[in-house]
Amino acid sequence: MEREPGVPFERTQLAWRRTLLAMGAVAVLGARMAAVDSLPLVVAAAVAVWIAAFVLGRRRIRTPGLPARGVLTLLALATVGYAGLGVFLVLA
Repeated sequence: MEREPGVPFERTQLAWRRTLLAMGAVAVLGARMAAVDSLPLVVAAAVAVWIAAFVLGRRRIRTPGLPARGVLTLLALATVGYAGLGVFLVLA
């Protein structure tokens, strides 16, 4: 079964948009929880990581042939960081 040439690129774009949306939701919730507990450094870190992921993700969405070396590493580190942030906010 042959696929259209634009379908994989469109699916990749949609996947990046879902990832950025999920990371944005986590950043907003983490920032809200940290602001309530007066943890400005945690708020700044959550928002800074989301902005970095957003900029790199948007670049990946717009440029289909961009190499994924550093972007995927950053995204993996951001995911681990958000998981650690969640554990910290729950225990704090």
